[in-house]
Amino acid sequence: AEIEYYVRSREEWTVRRVDVEDVYEGDDTWYLEGYCRLRREHRLFRLDQIRAVRVSGEFGEYDE
Repeated sequence: AEIEYYVRSREEWTVRRVDVEDVYEGDDTWYLEGYCRLRREHRLFRLDQIRAVRVSGEFGEYDE
């Protein structure tokens, strides 16, 4: 999936390609968990900081 994600520390929107692994709620906040292809590591993304999602249909392969 490709997401438009707001990075609070830089106060800007970024586009990330993410291999989604899970979506869950914790501490009254919803999260998307997945492998960020830009950063090449697993990341958590707050759903309230995502303004757009485009499903690519791709399946990612990556090294851990």
